[in-house]
Amino acid sequence: MNFFLTGKKGVGKSTLICRILEGQGFSYGGFRTVVRMDEGRNRRVCHMVSAFSKQGLCDAASVPCKENRIFYCRNKDELFPAFQNVYEKIFAAVEKYENRLDLILMDELGAAERRYDRFRMLVNKWLDADIPVLGVLQQVDFDFLEGIKRRRDVALYEINEDNRETFAPIIGNAIRMEIKKGHKGADTWNCL
Repeated sequence: MNFFLTGKKGVGKSTLICRILEGQGFSYGGFRTVVRMDEGRNRRVCHMVSAFSKQGLCDAASVPCKENRIFYCRNKDELFPAFQNVYEKIFAAVEKYENRLDLILMDELGAAERRYDRFRMLVNKWLDADIPVLGVLQQVDFDFLEGIKRRRDVALYEINEDNRETFAPIIGNAIRMEIKKGHKGADTWNCL
């Protein structure tokens, strides 16, 4: 089973992922999308940073820097060339250490992925793997994301201000049960 959060921008989906991971003891690897100001241009820029529970497993930077900038916010057509290099490093580390990971982190998937067939192929590869995925899906019109939502092995949670606090233990327990099973289930879970 894979677990995805969706909801309006700024509702706290990534913060909820942090709460789910806190104190669980899960060994995880993957990526986070982090937004920072690009001081030189006074624009918000999106970074893809590596997110591994153990330090030193991935060559990609785990903090926002010039090497992991992927696009300027509000202009996803202006992608940085680093995008492919960053996700290749992150997914290579996930593959290298997959036997040590309880969970794969994908925070977040959205419209920028339209132009990267290989990235989408790698995402599907890990969704099909035996390691559960915890991630965020942007609410954008994109067939790739709709396909993820329709998968039988995806539990989808729509997060809002009223329910976000209640979902951390629910999702954490579901992930823990999935890890104990040692494989993904085939039931359809839809928690919208």
